[in-house]
Amino acid sequence: MERTGTAVITLVLLCALVSWAWAIPALPCAFHGSVAIDGNPAPAGTTVAALIDGETRGEITTTEIGKYGDYAELGDKLVVGGDGEDAGKTIRFTVNGVYAGETATFTAGDGRRLDLSVSTGGSGPSSGGGGSSSASGSGTTAQSTTPTTGQTPGAGELRTTSTGTVTRSVTVTTEDRICTLAVASGVAATGADGKPLREVAVETVNEDAVPPVPDGATYAFAGRAVKCEPAGAVFSPAVTLTFTLSEEEWSHLRAADLSVRWYDAAAGEWVDLPVEEDAATRTVTAKVSHFSVFALFIGETASSQAVETPLAGASVGETGTPAGGPGSDSIPWVALAGIPVLIVVVGAIYIRQRRKNSR
Repeated sequence: MERTGTAVITLVLLCALVSWAWAIPALPCAFHGSVAIDGNPAPAGTTVAALIDGETRGEITTTEIGKYGDYAELGDKLVVGGDGEDAGKTIRFTVNGVYAGETATFTAGDGRRLDLSVSTGGSGPSSGGGGSSSASGSGTTAQSTTPTTGQTPGAGELRTTSTGTVTRSVTVTTEDRICTLAVASGVAATGADGKPLREVAVETVNEDAVPPVPDGATYAFAGRAVKCEPAGAVFSPAVTLTFTLSEEEWSHLRAADLSVRWYDAAAGEWVDLPVEEDAATRTVTAKVSHFSVFALFIGETASSQAVETPLAGASVGETGTPAGGPGSDSIPWVALAGIPVLIVVVGAIYIRQRRKNSR
């Protein structure tokens, strides 16, 4: 009977410890970065929210123009809560109730910069207009609406005057979001025929379709190329073209001599453009005054480094969950850490029983 009682107590303690370990919620992830509305910095007092499966999991109100959260380690951030079942799920963001085009993946304990932008040309989730919201889990369920974004995939319409002056800023991104084209308000945009430009487009160029680098060149293709259309379009002043790298790519190339070049088909060569690099956003930006094929290159000293392109379908700024890391279906390390405690408890029970039997 005494042995049976000891075994039962041990089993109960073990089950309780494992249940306690699995009940611990996943560490939250946190975000900060810039925030823009219609191409302009969002005013202080803007509300930025994060949603998983339509439920609000975190919210922050901006205190500075064009910025949400703080990059400082102990600064305020948009904290997104979740549990083990949320690992790998998509996080969507709203700015004053309007969906942003940027998304992220829930990874427990993750923290990073993610710049957000929206357009007020449509409406996001709200509690009015006959819609409804209800409490569910740890947040509020938002209405199902068609997202509106500040970055139009593929192509975007230009609103211009009769002389070709753009009256509203437009940002267009490639479908895979590796490159963004931004045309600011006030830019003169005309086509090859000299008439006002009505549309701009940008698309990714497959590596096998990228014009070759001349023999003996001191630079090498870095795996990113886009084509801007319509051909022959010109801009004054220049518009911005920004390549965004994944964290892995940036770690490979951050020490390289990165450059953006456009292809001169008549001369059969790549022409270098001045660029600006931003380590915080992992971006390389160039000013372009006309449309062509543009590509990212690395200098000769870095051309031998491996350049890995992001996985198909992965969004910029997203990171996966490492095998065996937080949020993955791995061994419950918290439970294993409690085993020594269990051994001490069982040992104490055993010694007590031995003393009792020796009397």
